[in-house]
Amino acid sequence: MKYTILFIVDSKMGLSSSNVNNTSIQYEFSSNLPLESHVKHVLEIFKEQEVVVDEPYDNYCLEGENGQIFDDKTQLQDQLVEARVKKLVIKIKPKIRAERAVEKLKSSDEKKTLVFALKEQLKDGNFAQEFIEAGGMPSLLNVVSKSNGSTQGYSLAALRFTISYVSGMRVLLNAPALIQQLFHLVDSPIVAVCRQALELLFVICNFDERGGEHILAAAKATAEEKNKQPYENLIKLLDSGDLDTKINSLTLLNSILQSAPGDVARQQMQKSLEKLGMREILKKHTNIEHLAFRHQVQFFENITGTSIML
Repeated sequence: MKYTILFIVDSKMGLSSSNVNNTSIQYEFSSNLPLESHVKHVLEIFKEQEVVVDEPYDNYCLEGENGQIFDDKTQLQDQLVEARVKKLVIKIKPKIRAERAVEKLKSSDEKKTLVFALKEQLKDGNFAQEFIEAGGMPSLLNVVSKSNGSTQGYSLAALRFTISYVSGMRVLLNAPALIQQLFHLVDSPIVAVCRQALELLFVICNFDERGGEHILAAAKATAEEKNKQPYENLIKLLDSGDLDTKINSLTLLNSILQSAPGDVARQQMQKSLEKLGMREILKKHTNIEHLAFRHQVQFFENITGTSIML
């Protein structure tokens, strides 16, 4: 059986781009050759078609259209049958691309271009896992903190993809300082940044008990640094003119209430939020019909056992 194999060009920034040359071949795998021989043979065929193959053959891997990377642990023919694919790609191994991407995050001046490509590549589970293991998340969050505008927005979007993986979430949960760094972004003057930071924080908060504990600690530490009351910034955003920011801030506040270590702590937190004007703000916004906002208002009433109209 012949397979269609597509050559994916690597940008050398650690990120595989689209198939610039749109070059593919038809190839039949011989059962008596090891995987590395097939890779070498396939690359040589592409070179004959004037495709630039400028890296050692060992840097490349064969990947199915379903994302499966073929290895030499079992017979290649068995893997191909099990994968049930007709199209393959040959490209730089995810580990190599991820390590390059992390290095570029630390050294490149072209951060905007890099993080824009990165947020797309992190949709690839193989690449994302290698990026996380290579220590990419602290470097990415560092870009978030030191950039602005679209670069900061792309970086937050990329960070959102990393925590959609359990391994990425574990990195954050094992590094409370990173969570506090993220919490600082709630005070950004850029609405889009606030909105994205709030979303990341409530995802972390709802992940498990540790997530809630770290968010509580970050909220208190950030407030102390700025000589303000904990959650004061979240209450302010609840009264924002941007509906999505309202929804995200209310969702985070509800998540924090839910994460409180016991009923007594929850009641104390509820009193603190009411002193900051949360109930009055919610009363003022009873005319908002957006389903997500109404759901969060109802969630607040359920978790506190009170009505905002009382």
